[in-house]
Amino acid sequence: LSGGHSGDDIDKGRMNSNKLVARLLWNGAQRFGLRLSRFDGGNLRNAIPREAYAVFAVPSGSKAGFEAFYKEFAGELAAEAKFREPNFKIGIEEAPAASVIDAATQRNLLYALVGLSNGVIEMSLAMPGLVETSTNLASVKFEGDDRIVVTTSQRSSVESAKVYASQMIESVFALAGAEVSHSGGVSRLGAQSPVQTVGNHGCQL
Repeated sequence: LSGGHSGDDIDKGRMNSNKLVARLLWNGAQRFGLRLSRFDGGNLRNAIPREAYAVFAVPSGSKAGFEAFYKEFAGELAAEAKFREPNFKIGIEEAPAASVIDAATQRNLLYALVGLSNGVIEMSLAMPGLVETSTNLASVKFEGDDRIVVTTSQRSSVESAKVYASQMIESVFALAGAEVSHSGGVSRLGAQSPVQTVGNHGCQL
């Protein structure tokens, strides 16, 4: 995908690789019993992620059905990306057998990632064309064998709106049983915008 800066480029409608992979995994789990082994996407907390990958398994009896679903799903994403992501690519390939995470953790993770708000939340009424509040699903990392870390960032030119956006994100992960931590706001001055503050969340499952 194109990626970009989570502040400067959030209004350009660019796709988020973590959200797209989460959609694939969620549907695969619901329809074909997909089991997740690993998920890795995004590297910088202030960037819209442009790449993500997952390692997963599908029961042998569901392989043909999943492959047919995947072709249809990939076509749907390509259609969504047509005017937004000119270099859009998605693919799957066979991988060696690997252990999978427990079913409850997988369910909590995928429901949280699919349900998470991402992108522009509010446009400014005071300054036409200015994004007032936004959120970005920056990264998903499997660390070792027992920890999954999800990083998000919220930006706003209105402090109370940033706090509320952070609470929205925290609520989704709290329902998923995650431990949520916050880092302090960072002031940022955009080229044509007022000072925005940035809040970051680290969520561990």
